[in-house]
Amino acid sequence: METQAHLTASSNRQNNSRPEANFPPSLWGCSFASFSFPQTEFEWYTRQVEVLKENVKDMLMASKKDPVLISVTSYYIVLY
Repeated sequence: METQAHLTASSNRQNNSRPEANFPPSLWGCSFASFSFPQTEFEWYTRQVEVLKENVKDMLMASKKDPVLISVTSYYIVLY
């Protein structure tokens, strides 16, 4: 009886193979693999981020007298 159950279980595993996924070829192909972001543009964005960081820092330091603004700003920074 145990041998028969074992054979039935093993034959069920063989019959339960995964279905093939015949997806059509990607519309994008290798477009993203060959994408290169211009270095000068990347550097420009990096500088802008640093300027904005300084602006936010200055705004926070200027608002030390108003703890509500700091609390709200901290809340939004955590959400981001």
